[in-house]
Amino acid sequence: ILLDISPEKGLKRATARNDKDDKWDEGRFEKEKMEFHKKVRKGYLRIAENEKKRVKIIDASVKLPEMLSSVWCEIRGFLSKKGLLSPFD
Repeated sequence: ILLDISPEKGLKRATARNDKDDKWDEGRFEKEKMEFHKKVRKGYLRIAENEKKRVKIIDASVKLPEMLSSVWCEIRGFLSKKGLLSPFD
């Protein structure tokens, strides 16, 4: 599962989280330039495009409950296909 969000929104969330938790010292990823984040995202999206059966992209820019619902839907579908979850669970 690839939780996809634009680098701008992702960094904004990380900064807000760190500010909220009084963690003023940003992590090493937050210190990287925007171009780095764009390249990393592009690389993961390329993997997802080439591995559609293995990698599912979830929109992480939505509110948390919606994102979690999407993640759970993918997990349930995967488990059901493998026979590890009945369709009624």
